[in-house]
Amino acid sequence: MPQDSALRGFERILTTEVQVSNLLQELTDLDPTPWGEIIGMVPVTSDRERPLARLKGKRSVSGSIDLLLTSLSGDEVAIEVKVAHEFSRDQRARYEASSNGILILVGMAADSTLVNGYPRWSFRSLANVFNAWSGSRDEGAAQLARMAARSLRRWDSIVGSVFRPTVGGAKLSDLNEKFLAKLVSRRLKH
Repeated sequence: MPQDSALRGFERILTTEVQVSNLLQELTDLDPTPWGEIIGMVPVTSDRERPLARLKGKRSVSGSIDLLLTSLSGDEVAIEVKVAHEFSRDQRARYEASSNGILILVGMAADSTLVNGYPRWSFRSLANVFNAWSGSRDEGAAQLARMAARSLRRWDSIVGSVFRPTVGGAKLSDLNEKFLAKLVSRRLKH
């Protein structure tokens, strides 16, 4: 794909959190074992957009979990996926009020600091999460994961080079995709 062209096909899917969460659920359904490397457990179920209020019978809280992974023993990992939208204080509080389980923000590398200072949260980069499936026993999952990881690494590099100028690196004026500009502005804000 030429650098100056608009996003096309598969990359367009990767720019929305709903679609990225759907892809992660699909990969999990095809082969859940990479989660062992990512979060330390292999889930037996993965649920999308599960209402926060249903987590382990806690009090009612509005919103939903992007991806909820549950182990054979019933342990839950609530995953919030972020691509180009804000991870608000309110959203973080709703997750925390709804679950005593593990809370993970999965996002672009520029988002790694969004959970600093919040001990219940940890961060995983989207590129690394998808890359965990690159050697999957399911060839379809491996192929999807490699495509996603490649695009996400490239975007992480573009955004990162705005903050760490290098010879040939991206300049702010090179950000011709709206969601990449949002990532840069969000990072500037934090």
